[in-house]
Amino acid sequence: MKICLVDETGAGDGALSVLAARWGLEHDDDNLMALVMTPEHLELRKLDEPKLGGIFVDFVGGAMAHRRKFGGCLLYTTYAAG
Repeated sequence: MKICLVDETGAGDGALSVLAARWGLEHDDDNLMALVMTPEHLELRKLDEPKLGGIFVDFVGGAMAHRRKFGGCLLYTTYAAG
């Protein structure tokens, strides 16, 4: 799959290149969709509409962080095993 790859971390360590190789992605400067590595997260961004911003998923923040911290799934498992 061809997509524009953008590294905004400033680290220059090649982490985005490693991910791209692992996932079979090829860099394409002309693609309007970009996989962008920021210092905070990895996001998908539509380059021709910057007002939309990037799309990313935070699996350990918000409600998910609360469930992880207080064991919401653990309580269900314990009850089901009864």
